[in-house]
Amino acid sequence: MYRQGSSEGGREAHVEVRGWRGEESLRELFKVYYALDPPLVLPGDIIRREFAFQPFGLESYVRHVSFKDEASLRTYIKSKTPKHAYHSVAIYELPEAPSMEEKGWLGSDLLFDLDLDHPGLCGSQVIDDHCLVEGFKKAQLIAKVVTKVLGGRASVYFTGHRGFHVRGKCEECMTLGRDERREIAKFVRAEGLDLSYLLPVKVRGGVSPAPPSPEDPGWRGLIAEALGSSPKLRARDLKELPASLGVDIDLMVTEDPTRLTRIPGTLNAKGTLMVTPLCESFSPGPQLSPFRGELEARALKPLEQTKVLGFSIGLAEGEELSLPASVALYLWSAGLIELEGGEVVVRRNTGWWPVQGCNWEP
Repeated sequence: MYRQGSSEGGREAHVEVRGWRGEESLRELFKVYYALDPPLVLPGDIIRREFAFQPFGLESYVRHVSFKDEASLRTYIKSKTPKHAYHSVAIYELPEAPSMEEKGWLGSDLLFDLDLDHPGLCGSQVIDDHCLVEGFKKAQLIAKVVTKVLGGRASVYFTGHRGFHVRGKCEECMTLGRDERREIAKFVRAEGLDLSYLLPVKVRGGVSPAPPSPEDPGWRGLIAEALGSSPKLRARDLKELPASLGVDIDLMVTEDPTRLTRIPGTLNAKGTLMVTPLCESFSPGPQLSPFRGELEARALKPLEQTKVLGFSIGLAEGEELSLPASVALYLWSAGLIELEGGEVVVRRNTGWWPVQGCNWEP
């Protein structure tokens, strides 16, 4: 089924696919990728984190795994070839202990999970480039809450499938419990936000209220950033604003201090793409995938013309076509095409490393 060769000093490998056997074939490509020792973004306190992995062929996860250093983690990933790889947002005294009581919880980062397939976010059959760009804007808003409101540091990354994670490091937030974390999540979602108190509108004959300023605390400052300088608000503006405020994050993820987060640089088998750290801008393209080359495919379902990973694509049911490997694998994971064969070039570095232009810290 495969003829594999390597080039460029071990930075990439060529894999000839002579037939596609679903997850079995995907696992082989993942195995090649991890054998190349790709860059990963790992927490500095790796010895205090719990790691978890989902193997191919299983619905369950292998949890309560710990590592003394990056080398031992890489050895594990190479030997196991996981579908998904995670570490805890929490730090523990004994991360390998089988129960939370025995682990000895020392604190947790904040975690915000934004899925773009929620109603009202994306109308496409796939999470296309336009949807990803719009979702990134929402992720940036979450990051502003972490930095401007909570005084922490935020790390934004694409999850490799249908959304974004934002991880917040905030010294005062580390030991917050579920109730406090739930309130932070509700703030991000703008639940119960009454704009009439934040942005009073001038009453006929009355004094003009001060416009919101980016220096204002909370949502008032965030709204000022979104609206621009010295906006003149009218009553109807307040009715339109709530639709654009807040982010539809998963409340249960943020409130849970024992959650797991994906390891940047690893692959997400649901989308076949890489978990990718992001900076101030985001242009979806082939750099989100380590897979190059071309694969032959047949469309199982129609797809209206759209752009996926920088590639314009439309499908007619039953159509046979040749696609870039990154696009083909992504559409296959969405159930839109079936794959036949071709050549895949697996790259160690897709172009995103080292992270440039921002202070992205694990």
